[in-house]
Amino acid sequence: MNLRNIFSKANSNHIHLAITTFFFLLYGFFPIKAQEKATLLGDWIKVGVTYLDDTEVEESHPLKYAFLKYSFKPKNKAAIITDYTHAGNFNSYEDRNGTIEISTNFNAKITLGIIHLTSDSLIVVQPGTLGVTDPSSLLITLIRYEHLQNTSEWNGKDLVGISKTDTVYKASRKIHPTFSNPYGLRHALQTAMPSYSKYMTGFSQDYGRLFLATFVVRKSGFVDNIKILQGMDDKFNKEFIKTCSKMAKYWNPAHYNGEPVDAQVTLEIDFNFMDQFLTDERYTRYAAKRIEEGDIYGAITYFDRMIAKNPKNEKALINRGYCYLLLNDQESACEDFRILRNLGFDSGKSLLVKYCK
Repeated sequence: MNLRNIFSKANSNHIHLAITTFFFLLYGFFPIKAQEKATLLGDWIKVGVTYLDDTEVEESHPLKYAFLKYSFKPKNKAAIITDYTHAGNFNSYEDRNGTIEISTNFNAKITLGIIHLTSDSLIVVQPGTLGVTDPSSLLITLIRYEHLQNTSEWNGKDLVGISKTDTVYKASRKIHPTFSNPYGLRHALQTAMPSYSKYMTGFSQDYGRLFLATFVVRKSGFVDNIKILQGMDDKFNKEFIKTCSKMAKYWNPAHYNGEPVDAQVTLEIDFNFMDQFLTDERYTRYAAKRIEEGDIYGAITYFDRMIAKNPKNEKALINRGYCYLLLNDQESACEDFRILRNLGFDSGKSLLVKYCK
């Protein structure tokens, strides 16, 4: 079943929901039936976000393409998670008849208003700085994590490899292991690796300052197959491999259909804080180097990162499609070209005619 079709009705009702609940929003009251409140427990993944009047958020909006998960546990514990590998920091939350207040580690509270809740779908309002009447207020559509796995489209891009006994999935919002250290993977690496702090303070300017690596978290939690695609100096790289391989105790494996599975995690650490506007150019340059070295899969990883940051990135979709053609994976290439066409890019139409007859 196509996820887009599942939520087309929900998205088309956003305006109606916003209008009919507007007066409830003003009074901080959301009429959720008592028997439906229990379904809030669990993990919810963002699949869409608009402003309250149903207009699209800007391409540059931080929530447009970012990963977002709300996780609710018994005894009124909740976490707001923006990194799919992070299990989350759980704090208390209060539910006042559909108005949720989630405490954070910074003595602040995040308010969410529930206006739609079923066993598998959730729509909340996140008020703007000036309250719910603020034009920046957001309408966020989420789906239960387990349901997302069953309703998402699956293709070769979701897999790293298939053997006789196991499948290795690419970690994504659909399937991902979680790092249980309360401060997250990057903080754990920073604490354990002396070289990490050196780059945080701006030393070692001779290197590209973008670190990119992949590793597999097995269903047992064991970490292996560590590959550094874009490294720093030798000391940093060796420290990373040693530290990463010892972190099995912190990993909870990915699950699919309730069963643990192997998943490949892509870790990106960008130490080049002042040069963010060159991100696409840098990724493309690194990818081109991988292609020259014959590492097509490594090049695809860079284009994956570009597309994760902006699914409408024409250059990244074209180049990833070409990479799949180099691997004789015409199906995956044509899927990227179809995405381009559906986004309205003329390049998608011409590439489909040329390669996907």
